[in-house]
Amino acid sequence: MKIEVRNRNVPGDRHTPDRIREKARRVVSRLADEVAAVMVKVEALAGRTGGDSREALVLLQLRRGGQVIVRKRGENVMDLVHNALRQARYAVARRASRRRPRP
Repeated sequence: MKIEVRNRNVPGDRHTPDRIREKARRVVSRLADEVAAVMVKVEALAGRTGGDSREALVLLQLRRGGQVIVRKRGENVMDLVHNALRQARYAVARRASRRRPRP
């Protein structure tokens, strides 16, 4: 499973991309046979009112074709990434359960 992290204008320490990569590996590891690649984009947003707004976009490329995209907005980068990864994992698990034959 390939994991790619892209930071855009997000201040943080130099370990943040490594922490995001490790978080993605842990959250999606149970679905490794379903997921071919994970891309996490974190971007700082500049709104009209200013403030510390960030956006996390998680894109899971599936092995059987298709993709799952989840976008979250908030202030804390690691919370955004974690919540987006969990939601994406849930969506992939739902897709996989629909394909499995029922006894």
